[in-house]
Amino acid sequence: MSIDQRIREGLRTVNDDMPMPDVEAALATVIAGRQQTHRRHVVAALAAAAAVVAVIAGLTALNNQGTDSQQPIDPPTETPTDAETDKDSIPVEPSEVISVSQVRGRGLEVEGEAVPGNWELLEARRDVWVAIKTDENEVTSQWWGKGATPHPVPPSVGDILPGGVVISQDAHWIAWTRPAADVNSTNPPMVMEVVDTATGEVRWSRNADADVRDVGPLAVTNDGVVVFAHCLEPVLDSDGLQRCADARVDVWAPEADVVGTLPAGVRVGDAPFPDVPPTLGPLVQRMGAHNGLLVQSAEMARPQYIRVSEGGDVEVVATLPAGGVKAVTADERFALLGGRCDDGEFGCGWSVLPLDGGQQSPIPSLTKLVSPQTDYLYGFVVERDDLLLVQEPVSGAIVARCGLAQARCVRIEK
Repeated sequence: MSIDQRIREGLRTVNDDMPMPDVEAALATVIAGRQQTHRRHVVAALAAAAAVVAVIAGLTALNNQGTDSQQPIDPPTETPTDAETDKDSIPVEPSEVISVSQVRGRGLEVEGEAVPGNWELLEARRDVWVAIKTDENEVTSQWWGKGATPHPVPPSVGDILPGGVVISQDAHWIAWTRPAADVNSTNPPMVMEVVDTATGEVRWSRNADADVRDVGPLAVTNDGVVVFAHCLEPVLDSDGLQRCADARVDVWAPEADVVGTLPAGVRVGDAPFPDVPPTLGPLVQRMGAHNGLLVQSAEMARPQYIRVSEGGDVEVVATLPAGGVKAVTADERFALLGGRCDDGEFGCGWSVLPLDGGQQSPIPSLTKLVSPQTDYLYGFVVERDDLLLVQEPVSGAIVARCGLAQARCVRIEK
């Protein structure tokens, strides 16, 4: 069995509880690229595209004062149905948060304009995107784009970055870790870069030789602050490629020139074979405000919602129930929880939990909008305030919008 096959088999046994990209598709893309280049990094920890985020808000208390003797009695009025109330109070028009979509298999469109070529979309925010391009010779390369204009991610021909590429919520920044020298050497030096998407120029960079190459950046905030995995135990695999057997989660605040450590653990998977290093899974998810993260200190620990400042300071906002947290709203007032399914997964039945300690409320309208068989695979994208977008698991299409302050969801009109 080849090392590719063994790594593929090993990956099936790890990271079951954290949102993961399509590993089979990611490996297929990487292996196709390696047919044109030197035997390189096998596992591309692609930006967790589907990446996973959410929104929202606190309960409003309405106080009615006065007595019947003091106030005239109004005539009875017709009470609107839930659907009518939802439609009036929660917007149903398409969102501008994600204007990039995968169409017709390998096509790519931005605000309805086609991007020439065959593409596999990895991540998008507003009109900024990251994708893998396959040319007529089946050579793969990695690109980012703003609108329908693609730009190569160095190295751009016949290779894919070993780690993820992430986009800030406001789509102003994009961050990656790339080889800083000869990409065909066994273990080239690495550099982390934060690129201004308005100009395409690198705004900040740092030496990334000590980072976990197969993971890369985990998040970048609107302030340009980057969350990444720092290697604690570097090892070489049987091909002499640099890997990592243990790590921690760090934060880099480039404007303040500060590197700190987050209260997040890293899952170390089992190594299926002696010459294959374990797969590492940082216990971090992007969600909530632009600088918000859901972290766990260990796999069985209760998750904490934290925010990271422009200077790299970390503040714990709330400690949430173990398992089932799908999103936190942009205003940091609510968390969306998924109930446990019969197979042990979370996402069967939905509820809203106020972060200020209020009462948990069910969202029956969300259950009606997603398939009961696959609802735990749906993604949630933070939009604004208390609004979350519901994203289909395969196409990535936005199909619904939820207002967590009202604990209601509506289908988005085409």
